[in-house]
Amino acid sequence: MHSGEGETPDSPTAAFPKVPIMTIQGVASAVCAAQQCQIQNAIATAVMGEQLEVMEELGEAAVELIEVALEFAKSEEVGTIFDATA
Repeated sequence: MHSGEGETPDSPTAAFPKVPIMTIQGVASAVCAAQQCQIQNAIATAVMGEQLEVMEELGEAAVELIEVALEFAKSEEVGTIFDATA
């Protein structure tokens, strides 16, 4: 009585709803999908980490450039040296 036909209301299985059973292929497919998702997340996280490091380095270089420009602007020689032969 796999389909529930012929079951009476007082049958031991009558109280349980019919739930589809996943096949081995369905379970394997679900596991593969979960593993693939996990791998994709790990790759995305690693790439984002590398991007963050690059952005931090660019930020540090920009700050250093601004600091050097500020030191040069404070220099007493600014505007006094002009090489017209270059």
